[in-house]
Amino acid sequence: VAAAARIVVERAVGIPANDLVRDAARLLGFARITERVIERVAAGVRLAAQRELIRINAGKATLPD
Repeated sequence: VAAAARIVVERAVGIPANDLVRDAARLLGFARITERVIERVAAGVRLAAQRELIRINAGKATLPD
């Protein structure tokens, strides 16, 4: 999931964090984005940020320097 978040940010630098969760879920093949899917993918997005695969600042996701 963290890798999917990185791919989405590479394709759309500056994407809002909420859109990042939705787009990462779609990239992983989820057609329906339920609350449970949102929770799980959001955890993966947080992991990606902790591992410095992406950076989230002011609600926008970017690539680290």
